[in-house]
Amino acid sequence: MLDTRGNTAIYLLYAHARLESICNKGAVDFDLDVESLMRDIVVNKIVLNHPAERNLALQLQMFSDMLEEVLVDLYPYRICDYIYSLSNVISDFVTQCKVLGSPEMISRLLLCKAGAIVMRQCFDLLGIRYVMRI
Repeated sequence: MLDTRGNTAIYLLYAHARLESICNKGAVDFDLDVESLMRDIVVNKIVLNHPAERNLALQLQMFSDMLEEVLVDLYPYRICDYIYSLSNVISDFVTQCKVLGSPEMISRLLLCKAGAIVMRQCFDLLGIRYVMRI
């Protein structure tokens, strides 16, 4: 139950905290406020060159489809399955793609923030209190 690997709440919370940590380090170390970057999305486009970036973007895109399925059949396990899959894709993304200090830093920070937002939405739907850091 408390394992940081596998389909556990701790694993999901760790993935979320990891994304938040990356966004916070971007603000502290590189003076890049992700909230400001999100407001200026016309200039700051998300570029998906690496397969891990594309996988994360596709997984995020499936959020609305998953919600529609849940609204039809009222099975909350679909949210659990989705957030677990999202956590796996996030783990692959942060392992394979350097975010901070890379030429693609702004785009990847925006992907991190989008992932964190979707994860928080899932946590809220499941009644799980999320953490911003571990």
